[in-house]
Formats: sequence, structure tokens, C-alpha cells
Amino acid sequence: MKTATVIPLLKKGNDTDASNFRPISLTYPLARLFEIIVIKTLTRDFAHRLSPLQFGFLNKRSSSCTSRFHFRVPPYDFQT
Repeated sequence: MKTATVIPLLKKGNDTDASNFRPISLTYPLARLFEIIVIKTLTRDFAHRLSPLQFGFLNKRSSSCTSRFHFRVPPYDFQT
């Protein structure tokens, strides 16, 4: 179970308006270190199973990289 202490941080403006705050989660350093180790291990061990079109959570492959791919979708007739 993961727990964190959430602290509101004032972004800008009036401190009486709740929309001017953003939450900051403080987690335990050892838990964060463990997460990093697990993610790196899983990414390394399963990288060969991932599609080359997988984006979003891999290093140097953000979801904005998908704009360079253009897929042609054939027209469909949805009439029954």
C-alpha cells in the first residue's frame, strides 16, 4: 500500500482561492527508490516484447512522437 503526505503549494494569485493551489505528494524515499529499481528492471527485461509502436512510458518515446506516424484508415460503411 502506497501512502503519501499531500501538501498544497500556492501557484500564484490569491491564497484564499483553492484553484490557485496544486498538490505536492511527499512519499518515502526508500519506496521511491524501490519503484525506480522495479521499473528499470521490468523495462529492461520486457523491452524485446514491446511493440516498436509503443509510446508514452518509454525513455525517448513520448506520446507526442506519434505525430510522425500516419496511418491510413480505410473508409467504413456503417449502414446496416
